[in-house]
Amino acid sequence: MGRLGTARRRLGRVLLADGAFAAAVGAFMVFGSVQAAAGQVPPRRPLDALAYALVVSAAAALVGRRVWSLATLVVTAAATAGYLAVGYPYGPIVFAPIIALYSATVRWRVGASLAACGLVAVAVLAPVLWVDHRPDGVAAAPARLLLFVCVAPWVVGMVVRSARKGDLRLRVEHARRRVYEDRL
Repeated sequence: MGRLGTARRRLGRVLLADGAFAAAVGAFMVFGSVQAAAGQVPPRRPLDALAYALVVSAAAALVGRRVWSLATLVVTAAATAGYLAVGYPYGPIVFAPIIALYSATVRWRVGASLAACGLVAVAVLAPVLWVDHRPDGVAAAPARLLLFVCVAPWVVGMVVRSARKGDLRLRVEHARRRVYEDRL
């Protein structure tokens, strides 16, 4: 039970830490949504129980961001897409897929993380373009949203992943050098 017990304790600590993080992000998202709605409600739909349920579900999914990255990404993207498709005010709900995409990018290979970036782009932009369709063309807001929600977390995640990989290589090389020196 040694390794299994250690793995379970580590999993418990990760989930506890991510749970506290998700609770803090969720509180920010709920209260931030109220503030964001204040200036947008006449053209946008007012917040109701469904809006809060979507915000809370997106935040709650962040509990598994380091353990179940794919499920977290899918739930946060779906909740955000549903929220935006109904026509609720733009607001902090977009932080959930940003955090999920960053977490996935740090852990996944480049191809998989690019696919995840595409998933988030479609999930966030499709409802925005559908709800805010204008006959004169696409506004600049979707482009900014794409940059903020998809490109930025992917780039930051790749930079962090590369730095971690470089640190790991450096530690392995130092360990090899110590072993070699001990043999001499």
